[in-house]
Amino acid sequence: MAKYRQALILYNIKEREFLIAQMTADVLREQGLADEVIIGQVYEVIYHIYDYEPELVISCLPRDDYSTAMFTMVKLVHRCAWVSIPPEGFMALEAGKMKQVTGFNRQPKELVDRVMFWGSGLAKAAGQLMLENGKISSGERIGIFGYLPYEDGVIRKYREETEQVRQIKKRTGEYRRTVMAVTARMAIPVPLQEFEKLYDPNDREQNERVRKRHNSNEYFADRYIQLLKKVAEQNEDILFLIKLHPRDIRTMHARDLQKTRFDELKSVPNICLIDEPVQISTYFDCIDLLIHYGSTTAMEAYIYGIPTIGIMNDHPDTQYDSLGRANFYADRRFDVGRAAEVSACVRQGLSFDGNEETAKALKRYMNYREGEPYQPSLLLAEQIRKLPESQLLSTGDPEVRTALGRRNALKCRFVFRLRRMKGLFTGHKDESMRILSWLKRYREACRGRVTALPPNGSSQ
Repeated sequence: MAKYRQALILYNIKEREFLIAQMTADVLREQGLADEVIIGQVYEVIYHIYDYEPELVISCLPRDDYSTAMFTMVKLVHRCAWVSIPPEGFMALEAGKMKQVTGFNRQPKELVDRVMFWGSGLAKAAGQLMLENGKISSGERIGIFGYLPYEDGVIRKYREETEQVRQIKKRTGEYRRTVMAVTARMAIPVPLQEFEKLYDPNDREQNERVRKRHNSNEYFADRYIQLLKKVAEQNEDILFLIKLHPRDIRTMHARDLQKTRFDELKSVPNICLIDEPVQISTYFDCIDLLIHYGSTTAMEAYIYGIPTIGIMNDHPDTQYDSLGRANFYADRRFDVGRAAEVSACVRQGLSFDGNEETAKALKRYMNYREGEPYQPSLLLAEQIRKLPESQLLSTGDPEVRTALGRRNALKCRFVFRLRRMKGLFTGHKDESMRILSWLKRYREACRGRVTALPPNGSSQ
């Protein structure tokens, strides 16, 4: 018999978290941990959760007051066990990045029963921040399991043999060697305003950093594309696969772009653009070299024994930039302006000799140990199987009242009193849904989407 009758897995951003949600659902089913598993987008499914009554919820950590209030409400109503898995593994563990992991909010420390991190580096940095800020009740509720997409037995199910994949793999046999290059956030030039709107317009110092970062990003994106084109033109007997990042693909489709930076690559006969969101490891069995500029795919390539070339940003303001910085792992590194040297290296080829720096990073950030079976799915299943009883929340707890807001905490008390009076009242379900709806309207009002809150917190 499964430990949980019903489990709910919530994701926020589809391109970043949906795959992890699918894989987690597979683990629950295959390991017999849940009879029924449902996957939903957090802000879409949360208002329809009442009838489902999950016994286990797996989600990202709540990042803002809105999601904190919603998650707190769900746990109050259902008393379910709660597991959180951060959606990202950060390679830089500075305070700003850790704040993105743990959230900009005040959640009750009993909300999350276990937090599962990819590796010890993130668990130590983010876990310590959660303990210091009272976002988790004890260090014993912090676990490590690894990164599911790097487990070959797990990711194999998600490698799609699409028509494009078949055609490209067929073409690889016509060339002496196949090289893959990855992209991210460079489909089109990004206006400065898209950077500035993320920050306080009154903070001159911050805005100056934003402008420098913007200039560095745009400089690198233009020259990276030019480098790929030159290297391909100088090596006509080598096939170059340009794997577009899902974010670039989404940008192109969402804006229906007629022109992108990638257009100039299409005129080179030995370049193939991979413009569908397939798993990058789908192509790992047919490539000899990977070119990147700070992507975690460098770590994934290491697991498969593929050598890598890292392209670095030589712009004077690169310290403000996230594109082409030097804090990544590669067998060889070249500045973005040194196309001739990159071309010579590609022509000669690289052998995979292992990279101590990358091996250490894999262990620290992904819980990967060379020479040992990599099975994060089993570690995740074991942690959930040993999950203790859910920590119960109370509307009398000041932390819970802070998370919900005083008005909604009082409403919760009313709801629970109705629930205890079984058979006498049936209004508690509608009242709970009204609270959830009111929270949504409250957030929308804060964002300026509606002009005013409905009277008395109703959903009308």
